[in-house]
Amino acid sequence: MKNIYIILLLFGTFSCNTEKDKVDNNFISGEWVYRSMHNIADEKIPFCEQDSTDCKNNLEFATAIMRLNSKNGIINGELDMGQWGKLKMTGKFNSSTNFELSGNGIPNTSTQGWVYDYNGYTIPDWQYGINQKDALVGSVIRSTDHGTSLKGKVASFYMVKK
Repeated sequence: MKNIYIILLLFGTFSCNTEKDKVDNNFISGEWVYRSMHNIADEKIPFCEQDSTDCKNNLEFATAIMRLNSKNGIINGELDMGQWGKLKMTGKFNSSTNFELSGNGIPNTSTQGWVYDYNGYTIPDWQYGINQKDALVGSVIRSTDHGTSLKGKVASFYMVKK
């Protein structure tokens, strides 16, 4: 009976590992195209055209480039929002598939005082996926007021590795 438990323990420990389950989660390091969307439950609201300047009811909350580095489960980097500025990103992996980040505004810039918190997940590769890119999904919350933007705003996000 003892041998069965040892076999089950070993099987459970080694059978679920994938390429992305490395201890230091280095796969998250790199440049990601970041997009977040308002959580609006109305199927009639479309995404706006890229060049549209007067789009009402746009689902898009933000588009940016997320640059991340990870070592031993600790994540650092930046969220580059172009004309809107940058956030300094810090965080960690809670498991092989779940991570949390905090994006903090940079002193003496337009983002000073901004704080956004992220809870995200890695997306596993499809066995028969074609040209599949690494992807991350999750939720973001504005954790402090800034300007007329009030804390508590929640949006969904996804990132695709460049």
